Amino acid sequence: RIVGGGKMKNNLMSETSRFYNTLFDYDEGVCWALSPFETAVFPLHDWIYTSKAPFFSINPLHVSEDKEPTRNYHHPKLGRRADCNVSAYRNILVEFDDLPLAEQAPYVEKIGMPYSTAVFSGGKSLHFIISLQTPLANREEYRRVVLAVHKKCVHSDISTSNPSRLSRSPGAIRDTGVSQKLVGIRDRVPLEQLLQFTGPLPEESKYNTEGLGLRVVDRSTH
Repeated sequence: RIVGGGKMKNNLMSETSRFYNTLFDYDEGVCWALSPFETAVFPLHDWIYTSKAPFFSINPLHVSEDKEPTRNYHHPKLGRRADCNVSAYRNILVEFDDLPLAEQAPYVEKIGMPYSTAVFSGGKSLHFIISLQTPLANREEYRRVVLAVHKKCVHSDISTSNPSRLSRSPGAIRDTGVSQKLVGIRDRVPLEQLLQFTGPLPEESKYNTEGLGLRVVDRSTH
């Protein structure tokens, strides 16, 4: 799988290409955005043309379909970033904004959280994404697994849990002038390995955030 439709010119672009190829399959769609409010979806191979966008959607999206158009400017045959338009429930975003930046990676290693990619946001956090080898069956199963991950990671921020959430794109520059840097890439994670880390999933009737004692922080992607 190759992002960008051609040979990468330098090692940085090659690593960024590998980052997206770890999280997405070649025929999937991604929302690359200049602001948290943009929703347009592009094929993965268009990354080379959108590589300066500081945000990307953590899960793949339908490129040419809107499952639930709710505004007069929505089109049923035009992809849009929204939870209803996620095409594969594969990736889980974990952030630790209430830990100092220098303590976040050591904390993840200490608790043994498996992850596939890590990016420095250019602000106060590392963005870890767990990319599953096999996508989860539906949004409800995704929610149960995500909440189990956040319950295990007691310093994590539950507000990152929706499947069409934006994360920070490696290699892009924030409006502060700070670069968002790729920190690490690993393999996709087998679900069995992730469940060994989280322990049993909560029962379907009990997977609300209040019942799990999880905190919600009202903020944008740092």
